[in-house]
Amino acid sequence: MVGFINLKLYTFGLGSTYHSLLRDVTRGSNPAQSGSGTGFKAVAGFHLVTGWGSPVGTAFINALTTP
Repeated sequence: MVGFINLKLYTFGLGSTYHSLLRDVTRGSNPAQSGSGTGFKAVAGFHLVTGWGSPVGTAFINALTTP
C-alpha cells in the first residue's frame, strides 16, 4: 500500500536520486486555451506542464514501495 503519495513524490523530486527515478521533461509546452493566457513551458525540474516528469519504471516502483 502506498498511502499519501505526494510526500514521496516531492522527496524524490528534491532528492539526489531524482534522475534515476524520474525523467525530467525539459522541452514542450502546455498552451492555454484561446484568450486565457500564455500557458506553461517545460523547464528543468518541477514545472506546471509535467510536474516532476515521468516515472522511470521499475526504479520508481521500487522506491515508491520501500518504506
